[in-house]
Amino acid sequence: MAGTTSSIIFNLLSSLERLSQFMPTFTSLAISSSSSIAQDDVIAAKVDSNQERLMEDLSRLSRMLRRIQAVLHDAEEREINEKTIQLWLNELREVAYDAEDVLEQYDYQVIKTQLEGMIVVAEAEPSLKKKQVDYNDIYCYEVSLPPSNSIKIPISCDMAMRITKIIKKFDEIANDRKSLKLREDDAPRQPHFNDVMKRPPSSSLVPETDVFGREEEKRKIIQLLMSHSEKGNIVIPIVGMGGVGKTTLAQLVYNDPVVCQHFFPKVWVCVSEEFDVLRITKEIVASVFGSSKYNDNNNLNYLQRKLKDALLNKKFLLILDDVWNERADIWDALRAPFSGIRVGKIIITTRSMSVARIMQTVSPLQLECLNEKKSWLLLQRHAFYGWELDQQLDFEQLGRRISKKCGGLPLALKVIGGFLRNEFKEQTWKDVLNNNLWDPKEIILSALRISYNHLPSYLKPCFLYASLFPKDHYFKKLELTKMWIAQGYIQLTGRKRLLEYIAFEYFEDLVRRSLFQLLKYDERFILHDMVHDLAQSITQNEICSSLDFEELKNIPNDIKHIFIEDKKVDQVLPLGNIRTLCINRSYQFSAVVLHQNSCFEIPFSHLSCLRVLKFDAPYFECSSEFIDLIGDLQQLRYLSIYANTIQLLENSLCTLYKLQTLILQSSYINMLPHAMGKLINLRHLMIHSYHTYLVPKSYFGSKNLIYFSFNEARNELFASTYHVRRDGPYSTIRWLKPLTNLQRSLELFGLENVVDHEDAKSANLKSKPYVESLTLIRKHDECARNDKAILEGLRPHTNLKELTIYGYNSSSFPSWFGNHHFSNLTKIRLTNFYSNEECKFLPLSKLLSLTSLKIIHNNAIIRMGQDFCYHNAPPDCLENYSTEAHVGCLSIEYLMNKNLLEWKERPMEKNGDFSSLKYLHIFFCCKLQQISTLSSSLEIIFVQSCERLEYIALPYSSGHLSRLQKVKIFHCNNLKLVINLNNLLGTLKVLKLENCYRLKPDSDKDFDHSFGRVSFEDGFALVIECPRMREWCQLHGVTYEDMDSIHACRLDLESDDSSSDEDSDNNSFDESSNI
Repeated sequence: MAGTTSSIIFNLLSSLERLSQFMPTFTSLAISSSSSIAQDDVIAAKVDSNQERLMEDLSRLSRMLRRIQAVLHDAEEREINEKTIQLWLNELREVAYDAEDVLEQYDYQVIKTQLEGMIVVAEAEPSLKKKQVDYNDIYCYEVSLPPSNSIKIPISCDMAMRITKIIKKFDEIANDRKSLKLREDDAPRQPHFNDVMKRPPSSSLVPETDVFGREEEKRKIIQLLMSHSEKGNIVIPIVGMGGVGKTTLAQLVYNDPVVCQHFFPKVWVCVSEEFDVLRITKEIVASVFGSSKYNDNNNLNYLQRKLKDALLNKKFLLILDDVWNERADIWDALRAPFSGIRVGKIIITTRSMSVARIMQTVSPLQLECLNEKKSWLLLQRHAFYGWELDQQLDFEQLGRRISKKCGGLPLALKVIGGFLRNEFKEQTWKDVLNNNLWDPKEIILSALRISYNHLPSYLKPCFLYASLFPKDHYFKKLELTKMWIAQGYIQLTGRKRLLEYIAFEYFEDLVRRSLFQLLKYDERFILHDMVHDLAQSITQNEICSSLDFEELKNIPNDIKHIFIEDKKVDQVLPLGNIRTLCINRSYQFSAVVLHQNSCFEIPFSHLSCLRVLKFDAPYFECSSEFIDLIGDLQQLRYLSIYANTIQLLENSLCTLYKLQTLILQSSYINMLPHAMGKLINLRHLMIHSYHTYLVPKSYFGSKNLIYFSFNEARNELFASTYHVRRDGPYSTIRWLKPLTNLQRSLELFGLENVVDHEDAKSANLKSKPYVESLTLIRKHDECARNDKAILEGLRPHTNLKELTIYGYNSSSFPSWFGNHHFSNLTKIRLTNFYSNEECKFLPLSKLLSLTSLKIIHNNAIIRMGQDFCYHNAPPDCLENYSTEAHVGCLSIEYLMNKNLLEWKERPMEKNGDFSSLKYLHIFFCCKLQQISTLSSSLEIIFVQSCERLEYIALPYSSGHLSRLQKVKIFHCNNLKLVINLNNLLGTLKVLKLENCYRLKPDSDKDFDHSFGRVSFEDGFALVIECPRMREWCQLHGVTYEDMDSIHACRLDLESDDSSSDEDSDNNSFDESSNI
């Protein structure tokens, strides 16, 4: 595969260097044979001579590979136009693959021999066990055990002969490079991406402003959608050439707020080249019903009747994207359930005017290319993102000329712009402008080819590998990046960084270059059809995706990666050089059970080089015999099995020493093997058994595990989840102890099963320095236990940045909570505190980095003000503290003797504590009566469903510009006053007040009425069902709505909340997530 040669050569050099320490030298062989009889001495001397010659050959191979590596960059740039160089690279790549396979086999023997030796030592001397197995390095591509002078693994005669033949081939290829006049780089070209590290960070989400020049087309379509027709459903075709933006325009319409309010349900179906009426109907049915319960039903008549009944008298919107069907009878079959429903609308996108004429009820909208002005704006948006103005001016003229070359095609402009964004040399821009690949007849492919040619060498194999997935097949970031790592495409940089983080940056780079397209709403990605065509044309025979029956019989000999979808998998021929096999037997559109016999005919014994196996067959009964076949694939790095049942034995899969990712998903898994601790390279573990719960004690023997998940299907980066169960006199939390390399996020459910302080302490959370987010979840029960002692034992590492405690039943917090050593802690969320005695005070005043505090369902808080954080401080010392940003409450006894309206807080002069607090969320605190003395650094305050709350004093200081940007107060029925609201109208961006029936305007005498009607041009102002605020809204130009329009307004509220608030509460256990 073009683009992979550099990474293979790099891996070969690394493997040679790493494995040489385990190869026996000729002197050691001579010594070991000196005590033998004379005949044995002769044999030993001969072996010794062969071994010496082999070591010399390997050393020569290393030097030869470095010379070849020096000319690879020039060769890969010239292979597009020069057939001889393309052939030379193909030969080099095949031989490099062979060399890598031999070294990988030797490496497997090294790991196996050492592991077996360690087990013997550990059994003989238990005291040495810990010392022997503690080695780990999560920053390596592959973990090897430390070299030992007593363990040397000889190279077999067969392997030595293969190495000799490979070196001979390399000799021939190295000599050919001279006749090809390949130019060596002035300096070794590093396959990793140090340059990328210097670029400014950017998000993969593309803002709406990336769409240029489609306002008029969008307006016309929406106007047609809103029109009424007595003739039946309106079908609106959008027609245009590939890459002109048909799908983007349809997405803009589909997600427009007006369309969202007017149409329900909305359905989006990607049709693509195969117009399968049954499949499309099933997709529509699944979307309308919000369920997959009809996916197994292949009765088209039944499905269409259900669909017709469901859509009757409903204003539905159906979008059929990328339609190629030109047969009217097939279209008539699909549209049958929509006939007679006159309030529905259908939009199709297609490249063919013939398709449009068959399906249309109104004239097609022909989408033209962008004009010169808007073409430049789109290129400018992508090419100059993050650039300084003076830099942009230097390149503007070249940029305008390049934009003309793109012919007004958005896809070409985005791809070229994405590439140029990272190029700051004028010559590079000139090379693009004058590139001889520009073809006026194939503008998009020309732009894509130029962009690919300029990709860094480390990105090329990663991009091409994504074409493994068929057209219109969505892929996820986590899945693809793990496959990259398994294939060895991710190279280590000079500093210690996880391979996963490097892979994510590769991925984001491809997104920035517009080679991967993001589906914004569910974090899935796709290759545009033309981008997929480009990748397939480059990979030629190395990647086969979505093979049909005949192609399976004639797989090319040089194929490396195969994706088979809904076909007979037993047709895969026994090719030993296949490295990826993805079998996707989709349950969504097929009720046919995968034949058991066909799977046994998969020639696993011939797939010795397989590194990635993804087996998705939801109806398949996965037997232990089938698992044993997989267990023989010694080079496997990535294994994902999704089947109806999975039967395992005690030692199943336990010899896959190179395995990095293991994913098992099934309705039923009978057991987990006991010897999984031998998988020293295992980094990612996901076990989802939907009807059973398994506690994999032995899995935790590998300290290199950086992520695990059991029975929690998550698509988050390193979001490890663990359900604590009772296990004899203690709990299963102790099995977390050795996992010191867990990354990012850890969620612990079932803490009600933890017995006591010592049981909690056994989890060893304080020795997990890479866990940045910790969630502790305890269900409410009536059992008496010391929650404070248990939480004391769950002390995390001081590197912690985010903490969530769900469920707590104690009057005070453990010693580490609020300790100043947790200086990195920025977010705290406290939810569902059951007792009426707990959490009257939060000792958080020393957390100087705290920016977000959320308190949800706390029945003890009566007041939030300055006394909150200093309840243990002497009264005369309070004046030495700043409580400008403090959130607090007074005890019930104090409030009974104090009139809230007359109470005034002591002025504080010094700043410091809580000075970073920006976000304050308070939900369902039913006894809370007053909120005051809020931080001047506060940017967002969100209060909801605090039934007794009467007063809120917003932070405001005369003469100082307030930082407060958003105020949202919902369902506080007893709220009477929001102090300082008038004074903040000039700076607020969002104001939302809802169902606060007693709320009246603040009559602040110092308010400057010259503000008059305040316009929230850049934000959003809405008051719903607050009757005493109606006149105030009219005075200040704030929208007021009553009950009749709440539903419509709710759509806007949800849309704004999902994107504007600091981290949404979307955890399944958080009741505020439904707000």
